[in-house]
Amino acid sequence: MLPRITDQAEPTKAKSKKLDFYVSANGGKIYNDNSETFVKGIKAIGERFINLINTANPNLSLQEKVVSLFIKAGLVDEIQSIEKFNGKIDFQWLRSVSLGYYAGENGRVDFEAMYSTANIKDSNSPPVFEKSASVFAFLLNFYYNSSIQDTQFAPYIGLGIGPTVFRLKKINGSPENSMPLNVPWFAYQIKLGVDYSIIPEVKTFFGYRYFSIPIPIADDISTHNIEVGLMFNF
Repeated sequence: MLPRITDQAEPTKAKSKKLDFYVSANGGKIYNDNSETFVKGIKAIGERFINLINTANPNLSLQEKVVSLFIKAGLVDEIQSIEKFNGKIDFQWLRSVSLGYYAGENGRVDFEAMYSTANIKDSNSPPVFEKSASVFAFLLNFYYNSSIQDTQFAPYIGLGIGPTVFRLKKINGSPENSMPLNVPWFAYQIKLGVDYSIIPEVKTFFGYRYFSIPIPIADDISTHNIEVGLMFNF
């Protein structure tokens, strides 16, 4: 007796594992920045600050005036030495790692640690700053991915914000006496690019990143970057 069709076992289909999380790493080249405008803005702030601290306060006591003069003299010397900087800050490379989560059909969110380097070209003798500077940032990013039908490509747009530190070292007399200058602030960024799925667990991506540190009393530090990276889903 032949078995009925309904009694025949259906082939089992292996369920694909749901990949909710990912880690990614990327590197990029900074091809344009506004460091020249930024340096001019910092010098202008220095000039205004010197004018303010040199304004005498007639209501201070004699002792307070003496202390104030010593403090002002030190600040003025430091600011004037920075204003003597006659060079260029040239941003070079950007690297980052991220840990993220897929949210819904087309969304994802991640935490990113970013590191960027810059070369400092100084024509002063002796130089005012060391030959390199860096930017550290920790960013919360939100992405929207739209898929292209019947392809492995998926364009994306991303927005991010988070704390950052612009770090450079001022040379006091000799490189051995260099003093770190850490400028903490908040940064934001905009990303555009495309993902390519090699296999479900691995993607590569290529994109553009605009990164900016808005400083209300000066000109922003901003860079334009081209980057490439890998994303591992799990």
